[in-house]
Amino acid sequence: PYMLEGIEVVKAITPDMDSDALGGSVNFKLKEASEGLKYDILFQGGYNDLKSTYDDYKVVGNISNRFFNNKFGLFAQLDIEKRNRNSNVMGAGYEVISPELGKKNDVNITGLNLNDITRTKNRYGGAFVFDYRIPMGSIVFNNFFSFSDTKAQSRSQSFGISLSTHDYTTNDSQRKLNVIVNSLKYTQNFPLFKIDGEISHSLSEQKTPKNLSFSFIEYNALKNFDRTVPPTELPNYAVNDLDNTVLSDIYQYDANSKDREFTAALNFSKNLNFSKKISSLLKFGGKYSYKDRQYNYDAAGGFLNYGSGQGARDAILNAYPWMKETVPGGSLNLPFPLFIDHDYDQGEFLKGKYPTWPSADIDLMYGVVDVLKDFGDSEAYRHLDMSSTLYDYSGNEYYKAGYLMTDLKYDNTLRLIAGVRYEEVTREYTAIQGNSTIGRPEFSYVHTDTTTRVTNTNWLPMVHIKYKPVEWFDVRFAYTNTLSRPDYSKIIPRLNIGNESVSLKDYKLKPSRSENFDLYFSFHENTLGLFTIGGFKKKIEDMIFALGGRVILDPSELGLSEAEKGKKLYSDVNNQYPVDLWGVEVSWQTHFWYLPSVLKGLVLDANYTHIFSEAKYPRSIVYSEFIMEPPWITQTVVDTFYTARMLFQPDDIANLSFGYDYKGFSGRLSVLFQSNIFSGVNFWPELREVTDDYLRWDLSIKQKLPIDGLQFYLNIRNITRTIDRDLNVGSGYPSSEQFYGRGIDLGVRYRLN
Repeated sequence: PYMLEGIEVVKAITPDMDSDALGGSVNFKLKEASEGLKYDILFQGGYNDLKSTYDDYKVVGNISNRFFNNKFGLFAQLDIEKRNRNSNVMGAGYEVISPELGKKNDVNITGLNLNDITRTKNRYGGAFVFDYRIPMGSIVFNNFFSFSDTKAQSRSQSFGISLSTHDYTTNDSQRKLNVIVNSLKYTQNFPLFKIDGEISHSLSEQKTPKNLSFSFIEYNALKNFDRTVPPTELPNYAVNDLDNTVLSDIYQYDANSKDREFTAALNFSKNLNFSKKISSLLKFGGKYSYKDRQYNYDAAGGFLNYGSGQGARDAILNAYPWMKETVPGGSLNLPFPLFIDHDYDQGEFLKGKYPTWPSADIDLMYGVVDVLKDFGDSEAYRHLDMSSTLYDYSGNEYYKAGYLMTDLKYDNTLRLIAGVRYEEVTREYTAIQGNSTIGRPEFSYVHTDTTTRVTNTNWLPMVHIKYKPVEWFDVRFAYTNTLSRPDYSKIIPRLNIGNESVSLKDYKLKPSRSENFDLYFSFHENTLGLFTIGGFKKKIEDMIFALGGRVILDPSELGLSEAEKGKKLYSDVNNQYPVDLWGVEVSWQTHFWYLPSVLKGLVLDANYTHIFSEAKYPRSIVYSEFIMEPPWITQTVVDTFYTARMLFQPDDIANLSFGYDYKGFSGRLSVLFQSNIFSGVNFWPELREVTDDYLRWDLSIKQKLPIDGLQFYLNIRNITRTIDRDLNVGSGYPSSEQFYGRGIDLGVRYRLN
């Protein structure tokens, strides 16, 4: 954030902006050097109360100056930081038994997973900006880089209702993310027109050099449980017999992904003055980008419980003789107590709502894996063919765009922006299509490489009108068309046919297209400040949503064989029904400068949005009838729909910031409220999901110190320790919870301007 000159938020885009933005566009403006030597140094320490860590820190330094009669400017910044991103995560599953349409069905819990995550992120970054002022223009060369190394340990326990199991899993992982961005921008005014262009390059490379998990399982682990209880009650039914909890699964993988993009854009504009009151800007241009993606995943692992890997278990006991005191040679299993890390202190989990549990010793886990690697290929540890093959992909994307627009002004009263944008995107990806029902897929996975190529084109007309009849009031109207393209992970041609289900990525997914209407009224006056009220309407076609578990009745529609009939399909689809969304917004920004004495330092920034939405989601009802001849049962499908809110949209959003500025002091107390969001579609209403209402408070304080340029600051995040929570609609019980605790940053900053 310390390399930014500012952030521009555009709610209704113009034809010269990329259209892949249903809700608007955000532009980050990087700093350039100003005249004279300037430097800025920041030191910050941090505290996170979830694990009571005090070792967060951030150090940022930048320097800038101009040379050669201020023609050449240099801005440079380097930063280093360490962050604890610890979290408590809970997940629960639900089902309805023998459900019936038209009635409220009882919801039963199917399982519970509790995950304590310790995560540390170290990052090194910087920016170098060179600019050169040419006659009537400039050349700017931006360079940004960021190298991060995130290490995480995940310690979880889970309860499975159907098999009455209690599992413990310990995972150790590392992720390295490298990002480099370079851009060269050119702008110059010629006598007849203005030209601006840009070429850029970006590289994102992520490596997961190690990721190791050990899982332990206890059977007959739940006694006399009630399936209607909330998740917090389920651990009360656990037997917790650690001596009969045994090492069951070992899983290890490494993964590498690389994304590289090259972009070129060129724009021409011409000012036309028809009279003293009427002027116009004619602008046109184009953009081209090429993106290359690739991902490789390799996995190994196996099973060690109840008959699997007898020789491998003996090799482990021989490598760790002290284990033989508890486990005799030839034992059928290795109990969990052999692996427990007695130095691990979990602390409170989710504010104490759930009991804590033991974790495996991570160093011992790596030692055991080394033993198994030396032992050789076995069921206990071997290369996993299906896991190492199914998730690989590679591909390219080609983006072409062109636009034409005019910006017409009459005096300072009326402004009209009108134009059209054309975009063409071609996506070519190669992925795996396989069948895991044939043979032993982790030994030899039957599959083929499949390449698909799809092109989408869109014409996007846009009109903006601004009318300002008096100095203190204006009204703005915008008609725009925007897109939301499916994430590449949804359209790579991956397919796996399983015993009971089919997982399919649909490469034919179309982008969602939104037709937008915006109308806003603004009042701006010295005492009032800026007050805005308005409304918006969106009609979204081909909205993308996840289709979970629909029964396949006609496999030929998906290009599948009759053997897949009756299996469940997991995929993403375009909604055949348009989605309507509309809302009203109110915003007020003011500074109470006119109040007496110290009260004149008060500031207020408030906004509120209420959203109305209605979406129809496809639903197929299967009616079965018994007949007296083969095939004995006939099935009839009735395609219909159900109506609900638009996915991932709240009804209410409110932001309120109270501030006070006095001499060298500046403080802001802010609150965010977001009402529940419809987050999970399902055929059965009782199994749909919404988020819980979210209320969060934050505090930011700055104070100038007696030394010129020296500043003290304090930031407190999530003062009230709010939990992110999703709820099951039928029971009202949580289906997921994420808790990150309260964070505090304390620092000093020195500026020489």
